[in-house]
Amino acid sequence: MERLCDVFFKLNLSRKLPTVSSYYLVAVFSPALLDPALALYNNLREQVRGEIYLDYTAKLDKQFKYANNKRIPYVLIIGPEEQSKNQVTLKNMQTGKQTTYAKAEIVTVIKSLV
Repeated sequence: MERLCDVFFKLNLSRKLPTVSSYYLVAVFSPALLDPALALYNNLREQVRGEIYLDYTAKLDKQFKYANNKRIPYVLIIGPEEQSKNQVTLKNMQTGKQTTYAKAEIVTVIKSLV
């Protein structure tokens, strides 16, 4: 394995790797909001590479730390307020800025950011 890594770096192949594994993480606000989070993820996944946080009992802070550790630039959140208004909150993990969008426009927004 070590030799393989040496060859990989000597041939300068590391520059061809993507810098992020996912462009967004769909956070699960609570177990009650798992279904809307899954629906959002299913709507996005065929168009933009991303993932959903699978432990739906984890607090948002833990999910944000996960995104930071994996260098995922954006987190999508559907909380109770967003769900009632048919919206999604997008958090930029680099700046901490949060912006709320209509669910219908989130695919376009994510595509424009990546």
